[in-house]
Amino acid sequence: MAITFSKENTFTSQKKGQKILIGVFGAVALITAFVLWQGFSGSQDVGILSVPPISVLPRQAAIDFSILEQKKLFESFLQAPPAVSLPENVGRPNPFAPL
Repeated sequence: MAITFSKENTFTSQKKGQKILIGVFGAVALITAFVLWQGFSGSQDVGILSVPPISVLPRQAAIDFSILEQKKLFESFLQAPPAVSLPENVGRPNPFAPL
């Protein structure tokens, strides 16, 4: 999608269009620079987002590992799975041959 300013395609009209586009680009660049400057150089007081330090100690968690010592828990993993029987005639002898 091209931006055109006039139907004439002369050298002077092209220069005028370029000057307008340079002005628009400059304005966008200045606005962007201003927003970034305000964002990075703003005050460091966040207020609502700042969290005061907490002096409460976290609770200790007790984990009971005695369940892992039971042999019945792991017996189901040690048994071999049942054998799977495959049908004898599956597919074609050469699956890449044309039909």
